[in-house]
Amino acid sequence: MFRFRLRLCTAIFCLSTAAGSVAAGNGDTLTMLFSGHLLRLNKPCTVNDNKEIRIEFGKGGIHNIADGEYIRDISYALKCSGIGDNSRVYMTINAPTTGDDALTMRSDTSGLGVRILREGQPLALNTAIEINPAAPPHLQAQLVADPKAPLVPKAFTASGSLIVEYL
Repeated sequence: MFRFRLRLCTAIFCLSTAAGSVAAGNGDTLTMLFSGHLLRLNKPCTVNDNKEIRIEFGKGGIHNIADGEYIRDISYALKCSGIGDNSRVYMTINAPTTGDDALTMRSDTSGLGVRILREGQPLALNTAIEINPAAPPHLQAQLVADPKAPLVPKAFTASGSLIVEYL
């Protein structure tokens, strides 16, 4: 994934007008010229050799989800080629949330979500965090039940994108 940002070289807008003339409000035109340089600021890393990361929870009891018992490790590998000593590396997990909980990824089953844990603590979704690529964080997926919605036994799916990039 490539991200581009437009960075203006100067904060001054170049106005093209004839010397000493000013555009009046009577239909005259004023030409404005905006200039800048397009720079590639973020460079992507390769996550898991560009292979899908799958986490299987298997079968289990609904009551155990509410107890937080369903936690699985997320195994992944990072390759950030060309990284310099002064580079800053960021990780983001982009995923739709459950609406009332920005920490929980929405699944296709009502009342069931997936929380991503970083070193055992909930990780904010859709927010970049700085990481050390030489020692990437230990990530886990935890099933979470919404206490306001009854769970029904059935198969489920939840998905998101793990993005790692550096400056």
